[in-house]
Amino acid sequence: MMRRLHPWFILFTITLTMPATAGAIVQTITATDMAAAGITQVADIFLLAEGWDVNTTDGFSWNAIGRGLGTFQQPHLDVFIDNHKLDARFFDSVNLNLLGIALAQLDSVRLGTSPALVLGEMTTGGYIHFFTSRRQSGWSLDGTINMGNETGDPGPWRYTNRATPNVDKIGPSAEITLARGNHNGRQVGTFVLQQHQFTDYALAPRTKQIGIHWPDLYYVAPSFTIDKRLFGGWHQYRAAIGYGTRLYRWSEPLGFEAPTNLLTVDLGLGGNLPRSSRSVVQYRLNYASHEFTKTPVRIPFAYDWRRRHLAGNLELANAGADRTIKYGLGLDTHSLATQASLSAAAYSVAKVYASLSTAPGSRTGYQLAASAARAGSRTFLKAIATVDRRLSGRRHISLSAASVQRSPLAENSNLEWLRRGYDLYTWSDLDDPVSAGQVGETIPEFAPANQSSLDANWRFPAGNQARLQLGLAYRRVTDLTLEQRQIAYDTSTYFFAVDNALALDESYQVLGAHASGTGRLMPGLHWHAEYRYWSVLAATDIATNQWRKIPRHKLAVRLLWQIAPTFSVSLAVTSVSPTAWPDYTAISPATYPFSHNSSNTYRDRVQSWTNIDLQLRKQLWDRRLAGSVLLKNLLDHQVQYHPIGATFRLTLFIKIDWSLD
Repeated sequence: MMRRLHPWFILFTITLTMPATAGAIVQTITATDMAAAGITQVADIFLLAEGWDVNTTDGFSWNAIGRGLGTFQQPHLDVFIDNHKLDARFFDSVNLNLLGIALAQLDSVRLGTSPALVLGEMTTGGYIHFFTSRRQSGWSLDGTINMGNETGDPGPWRYTNRATPNVDKIGPSAEITLARGNHNGRQVGTFVLQQHQFTDYALAPRTKQIGIHWPDLYYVAPSFTIDKRLFGGWHQYRAAIGYGTRLYRWSEPLGFEAPTNLLTVDLGLGGNLPRSSRSVVQYRLNYASHEFTKTPVRIPFAYDWRRRHLAGNLELANAGADRTIKYGLGLDTHSLATQASLSAAAYSVAKVYASLSTAPGSRTGYQLAASAARAGSRTFLKAIATVDRRLSGRRHISLSAASVQRSPLAENSNLEWLRRGYDLYTWSDLDDPVSAGQVGETIPEFAPANQSSLDANWRFPAGNQARLQLGLAYRRVTDLTLEQRQIAYDTSTYFFAVDNALALDESYQVLGAHASGTGRLMPGLHWHAEYRYWSVLAATDIATNQWRKIPRHKLAVRLLWQIAPTFSVSLAVTSVSPTAWPDYTAISPATYPFSHNSSNTYRDRVQSWTNIDLQLRKQLWDRRLAGSVLLKNLLDHQVQYHPIGATFRLTLFIKIDWSLD
């Protein structure tokens, strides 16, 4: 079974205010950091990041929320690569593994956990920005291949004399990047191959009833990027196509894995045109198409879904001696092609925005950003303010405040398409003021949710060998639309029968605290530690249930020992507190087959767990070739993220990287 996403964390992550990203307090992870941490797929990056919580049932499709900016039910993450925005929403989840991004092409990754203005987009649920390598001269060939085995899973050998223990395969997965560059531009081609085996016994009873007992996902994604210096500026074109077969994606509203084939197209065009030494015009145009089709298996509905997204914006930036002002306007169009009868199959969102970044003195920087968007019959306003103050003795304090309006319409949420008549499932017992009825018949346009946030961070040295950071995060959300589920269990099909209800006017207030530190214990031995805590101050019942699914406590300690210039050992210890899932209370405990003569149970909570990961990495041939051996979950504890999801056990990974130029 695929067991690749485990809490590998980075040792050298830096939190700082980026002048080019209005309102953001961000974290930067470099390619060197990712190699030291044992990254095997793109979505692993979330588990390297401070302030993020993740959730999965199968180890391939992950939901992520950045420092309390949402819940697992409605994650809204903005994803960018270089000068392009990517559409990472695949039906009801955000999946970085389906974007066709090759790890070998990445130079760094920037993650933001506070609202920010990024490339003309007001990000309200956190963002991740990929930056590709900018080596300019000559040819280069980079790539990686990784594969692994998980012990203790009977897997397909359960009826043989090798039933226990069994070694279950992971992958193999591979990627390759071929690039050529000079002072006038760069051309890059990538090819990504991913395989995932949905063989965990928590999933197998359901997938067997659908039609395949041990389904495998095969996903291929070629891409091509051209950077060109033209008309005095830089311009970039990107094209990527992805195709996957037998993507078994857990759908909680349906109560089982929905097997689909997937076809994605992503096109991007962007660049800048200097008007003078202090003024530049920037343009961006991006198109994305996500098509899900039903695989030839037994599922009780016709899964036809092709969503298109066209986004463009034009921006003018003027730089002064101590300030930069940006003005911009943009237009997003969304459409859905389906056999369902929709009240409207397309809509547009128009927006204007502006930002000011200024540093009137050598110690203080200010950033202000605001936007107004018009969609349907509503206008959505967003405003962000950040101040960063450098104190004496290498101490910094950063404050960020934001007030934004969020809507399923503006965020292209599935709630909006269900409201318009996409009949994947219906809601019953709708809250006031909406009466129960068929989707699309009686449900008016959703009102926007009002989200206020406040982030404070203090960074300071602790002696000559360490730096510490303390922070607080406050979130307040009102007028929120959530789905409430009542889940029953069918022991004959191992499916879950789900009654979905729509809850309006939900609200919550939460307060989080976090502390982290980075330092050196002795030459070659570095450490990083972090702790974070969330407390619900006030919330309605349904919103409280959503926050009970997020661990209250999380602790991580990482060590990196650079024994020699080309040999290192990494150790990561992560511990999280238990979570409760009230939607599953009615079925707890529910029995499902675990092996030939035994069974296991689903419950309505996930127990606390502690995970230890170990990596040994050796570089050869003047660092052109590197090999890594990873032991994930070294103590073989039952690491689980979802009450009816996969369990992550002891896993051995082998990874080979090469870089030729």
